[in-house]
Order: sequence, then C-alpha cells, then structure tokens
Amino acid sequence: MQIVRYLAWAWLIIIGVIMIVPVGPPICIACGVALTTTDYVLGIVSLVLGVLGFVSEFRSAAVR
Repeated sequence: MQIVRYLAWAWLIIIGVIMIVPVGPPICIACGVALTTTDYVLGIVSLVLGVLGFVSEFRSAAVR
C-alpha cells in the first residue's frame, strides 16, 4: 500500500505541472476553456501540496 501513497503524491504533482505549464494555448485540457489566474493558483497549490506530501512520506519512512 505504500506505493499507492507515493503514486497519489506524484499524481498531484503532475496535475499541478500540467495546470501551470500548458502545452500550446493556455486552455483547459478537459473542457477547452481558457485558463484564468485561479487555475494557475490551483496548479501551484497542488504542486506545493504534492511536494510536501512526498517530503513527509520520505521523512516518515526514514524514521521507521
């Protein structure tokens, strides 16, 4: 089950990167609507949460 937790944090990081750095015009990959500042902020938040989750997982694994 440990691998699922790592994959969940990695997925959060990937989604954050996709939201911040769109390929081509800045549009939503699901609905085609242009991205707004809120979307970029949500991308940054998900990226930060994913990185913090990875760090906490590795720290807790090192303590065990």
